[in-house]
Amino acid sequence: EIPPEPPEQAGRSLYERLEIAGMRNQLIRRAMDLKKNIAVRNVKCSVESKMFMLNESVDLNTKKMCDLQHSNERSAQSLLILQLLFGGVLAFDILDRLTGNQWTVTNSAWFNSFYESAIVNTPLLWFLISMFVWILVGVITYQSYKSGNYIKQGITTIRLKINRKVFVSRLHMFLRTKLHSYEERMYTDSNDVVRITYTDNLKRDWGGAKPTITLEYDERNAYLFCVTVQYNRREARKALVFNADELREKIMDELNSMDVWDVKGKSGDDLAADKRASLERLLQEEEEEAEAAAAGAR
Repeated sequence: EIPPEPPEQAGRSLYERLEIAGMRNQLIRRAMDLKKNIAVRNVKCSVESKMFMLNESVDLNTKKMCDLQHSNERSAQSLLILQLLFGGVLAFDILDRLTGNQWTVTNSAWFNSFYESAIVNTPLLWFLISMFVWILVGVITYQSYKSGNYIKQGITTIRLKINRKVFVSRLHMFLRTKLHSYEERMYTDSNDVVRITYTDNLKRDWGGAKPTITLEYDERNAYLFCVTVQYNRREARKALVFNADELREKIMDELNSMDVWDVKGKSGDDLAADKRASLERLLQEEEEEAEAAAAGAR
């Protein structure tokens, strides 16, 4: 509430100098602006909190997907072991059909004495032998399963961002020497993006392991985007295993040996550097012209 104007001359002059009515309007506007800023800030905080919760949810879902992937790998390993066991059982069943039910090792002379003394005349001995064989097969199967999972988890993945012009014909010549396992093409109005995955079977060149390599490039514009290498270091020999830097040098050496790079072509980084250099030259010329104009005016 604005106080009334005082009746005294000194009070009226002070009242006019303070400009209480104008200050009140300014304070009201400032308060309204502050209220709006606080409301906007609350909205931003709410949005940031929702984004944070969304990121946490994405991270949680990603971890769950990774766990499911590991579980699927373990299930695949178990299925492979079961296939091997069933294959062995089927093989022995086929041999039993060929030999017939009348032929058995117990009818052999060399086994007959042991059969009578150890199996027929000794109680529970055959049961103990059966339990020992069961435990032995179980331990061998478990160790095989555990060893397979341990080897599958030793993956080293590197991604190289290339962004350079290449000769597509030479790149195709290089890829024709490899066994493709996956190929994906995406055609647009201005690009033909190709993603090819292959396994290099020359494991001697990679320390005893076969890496899986993916090349992504633009076939129409002759532009190599990136190279991804997946390398199982636990399949390689311990003395010859490659680390990440050696993998990068190895794949770059292979591309350099095929001379796939278009040196005359400009990459994205080169074009950006050229633009920056040209802008710097223009600014320098403008400064020199301004200095020369100022010197002439003097």
